[in-house]
Amino acid sequence: MSESRVFIPWHLDVNDVYSSDGIYVTASGVRDVLTSSHLHCSWETTRGGVAEPCMKPAVAIRVDEELGILSEVCKAHACRVMVPLSFIAEVAAATPSLNRQNKGDES
Repeated sequence: MSESRVFIPWHLDVNDVYSSDGIYVTASGVRDVLTSSHLHCSWETTRGGVAEPCMKPAVAIRVDEELGILSEVCKAHACRVMVPLSFIAEVAAATPSLNRQNKGDES
């Protein structure tokens, strides 16, 4: 059986035009982000002219269009090519270690 995945088209401009090209995001890629999560934004920001990690609370998973990798982002960096919440929820529900954490280790 093949791994579940979702196709995300590249967003071309502010007029909500999407390309027929894009990227497939796999369940294992999303699972890697969820299980190694630091719960903070992994993108950089500039403070006082110095680039440093954003470190705000993460609210979404974004695809880096240049590198093709997934990373956690805050609401300020949640734009462009995002992994659909429905796919994140599907992967999280199918990941036993995440389900155990959410239930407070009832076993």
